Amino acid sequence: MHAVQLVDPGVGYRFEADPVAARRSREWVLAEARARGAVLATAHLTRPWIGVD
Repeated sequence: MHAVQLVDPGVGYRFEADPVAARRSREWVLAEARARGAVLATAHLTRPWIGVD
């Protein structure tokens, strides 16, 4: 997941085979992380990111 997708999971990658499924997967991951109070670490972030609702 790219940093921009943490803010807007609807932003897709050009080469997604199934953009709808990919978006739904990102939305699910973010919702689960929020519900569990998880901290996400993605390869594209240079520093920890904590979103604010």
